[in-house]
This record gives sequence, C-alpha cells and structure tokens, in this order.
Amino acid sequence: MQMIFKKLVGHLQFNYTNYFIFLLLDKIFNVIFSLYIVKLLTESEYGIYGFTISFSSFASNILLLGIATPIVVIIGKNPNLKENFEEILVKLISVSFILYVVFAGIIILKLDWVSQIFYNDIKNSFFLFVLLTMVFSDIIISYRTIHFRLFDRFVDNARFILQLNLIKILVFVAILFVTENFFYAFYASSFCTLIFVVFSYDFFWKLYRKFIWKTGSENFRMARSILIEGLPFLVIYILMNFSLYLINFLIVDKLSLESYATYNFNFTCAFLPMSFISYVVFYSFQNFVTDASESKFTRQVFSDLSLGLFGIVIYYVFFWLAYDYILDFVGKGAYSNFSLFTLIYISMVMTAVSNFLYFPLYKDRRYSRIIFVTGLSVLVNITYLFLNEEFQITTPSIGLILSLLVIILLFLISINERKVSIHSTSK
Repeated sequence: MQMIFKKLVGHLQFNYTNYFIFLLLDKIFNVIFSLYIVKLLTESEYGIYGFTISFSSFASNILLLGIATPIVVIIGKNPNLKENFEEILVKLISVSFILYVVFAGIIILKLDWVSQIFYNDIKNSFFLFVLLTMVFSDIIISYRTIHFRLFDRFVDNARFILQLNLIKILVFVAILFVTENFFYAFYASSFCTLIFVVFSYDFFWKLYRKFIWKTGSENFRMARSILIEGLPFLVIYILMNFSLYLINFLIVDKLSLESYATYNFNFTCAFLPMSFISYVVFYSFQNFVTDASESKFTRQVFSDLSLGLFGIVIYYVFFWLAYDYILDFVGKGAYSNFSLFTLIYISMVMTAVSNFLYFPLYKDRRYSRIIFVTGLSVLVNITYLFLNEEFQITTPSIGLILSLLVIILLFLISINERKVSIHSTSK
C-alpha cells in the first residue's frame, strides 16, 4: 500500500506528506462535525444550513468573475509577473468587493422575496444575513487560495483550510451548546470565520496598506486583461455548475426544506472524498498548462486522477457497509435513501473525471468548445427535467448524470481530435 501511494504522489514537488496529513485531519474533523449537526438539528434547520453553504459557494465564485484560472495560467506562463502580483490582486479584490456590495444591496432590498425563493418561507429571511457573511469570507478565502497556489505554498494552504474549518466547527458547537439556538450558532460561526480570514497572517490588510494607493498603469492593464480573460471562465463556471445548483432550488421549490435536508445529508456524505479530489486538481492544473513536457505531465495527471479514483472506490465500499449504522447513530432514519446517495456519488465521480478532461482544452484556450459542450449538457438536463412528469427527490440527480455524460463523451472526442492534430503536425 505504501509503495502504491508513493508511486501515485512521488512526482509532487512539495512536502506531500504534510499536505495530505493536514487534508486528512480536515476531513476527519468535517466528518465528525457533519454527523454531529445532523444529529442535533431539525430537518428544516439542516435544510437551511445546507442550502446556505451551497449557494454561498456559488455566489462567491460568480463574484470572482471567473479570474481564478486565468491568473494561474497567465502568471504561471510569465513568472516575472509574480513581482507585481500582489498589486494586481488588490485591483481584482476591489472589483469583487464592489460587486459584493451590489449583491448584498439586492439581497437586503428584496429580503422577503429572496427568502421565499431560497428557503420557501419569508420567516427565514434573517438567515440571508448569514449568507451575506459567508459569501464575503468565501471571496477572501478564494483570493488567499490563489495567492498560495501561485507561490507554491500548498502546505500553507492546507494548514489554512484546517485552521479555518476548526474555528468554524468549534464556534458553531460552542454557541449551539450554550444557547441551543441554531441561528445564533450559524451566524456566530460564519462571523468568526470572516474575522479569521480577514486578519489571519495579516493577508488582507497587508495588501491594502501596501498597495491601495498605487495606481501603476501596467498593473491596471494586467488586472483588466485577467478580467477579460476570466469572462469565458465565468460563463464556463456558470454552465458547469448550473445543473448542480438547479437541484437545490428544484427540491426546495417542488418538495420541501425537509426533503432538501435528506438530499443534503446524502450529498454531504458523497462529497467528502470529492473535496479531496479538488485539492488534487488544485496542484495538478498549473503544471499541466505551463510545462513544456506535455507527455510527462499527462502521465502525472493520470497518476493524480488514479489517486483520487482509488480513494473514491474505497470510500464507497466503506459507506455501503456503514450507511445504516451512521443513520442509526445520528437518529435520522428519515434521511435514509441509499439510491439517492449512489446517484449523487456517481455524479460526483463523473464531475471529478470531467475536471481532469478540461485540462487539454484549457491549455489550448478552446473556450468556445468548452462553452458549447457545457451549454449542451445544460440543455440535455433541462430537457430531461421538462419531459419528466413525476418529480421525485432522485429526479434532478439523474438529470445531472445525463448532463455530465454529455460533457465526458464530447470532451473525450475533443481530446482525441487534439491528439490526432498534434500527431499530424509533428510529422
């Protein structure tokens, strides 16, 4: 087993032992916390909790305007830009914060209307303030992650995520234990998380104190070029995640918050190993798009994917054996739906595979092809949902699987065309 693991991760150019130790600890704490809140919260509270976190992630990525990937690619191909990277980053953060103010203003002005759409009840409108706090902190977390990635600080990033989640968990549990009030616990947890990400290592304020008054035209041009480059990535992100987040709204709207709680429980259980895959993609992507030796890094990407899939298979077998015991432990038999868990898990595995299949198309900057494929997948999903007269809790997950199947098949065709083209050119 040790030799297999070393073979899979031995190509990494950093202390992968510490990296995976931090990630493993983070996952262990998250599993314990996830089971704890499922046990303590009511079905409607757990539904609100899951929906708020899910939409916060989506909204914060939208407010980044799709710039995360272009920064990695542009700075990776032009190492000299790292000297001015922090000044460029301040300009980009400023744009995201302006958009956040607009987003927050719309939420506050239309509080009851948004609450009805998000939580199916205007009485839950005060949870939107939790959402706004989480979106703000998620934006800063995303920029910190970009900063860590570009300076190859993988272990620091893993340590930061672990510290962040520990604060989130401990504050939530402490406040819930003392007050027995879900809203107080949820808001205190999100607020303390925000304070930590703003002031930790003085990252945020250091940047602004150092660069807020600098207006170098070159850095403005670079920030503008990154934003322009990010537009297709923003479209791609929306299309890629449209089907996934559509599930949230459909279940809340057509069924109930309690039904969404069942979906969120099974989604959370299925997503745990997938968050590990996201860290694998995190360190693989820049190497693939910037290194000249493509065949070498193609093999490394395959190793990264193999590492992830190996863990995915082991996790599914474990969860298949432990599913009923976990439900008995948390005392939530109403959440039992292993068919739903399996469908979600299949969709998550397909998402992990499709993330790696994007790499060659991103490298060639074939954005129009990616947009066409992901747009077609959304159309397939919507068509399936429209033609399906009986809506059940598993219905949107099946639609998501169909849309991901379209993406994988068409990307495999595109990659094969790319190989044929490269082979013909080399002759």
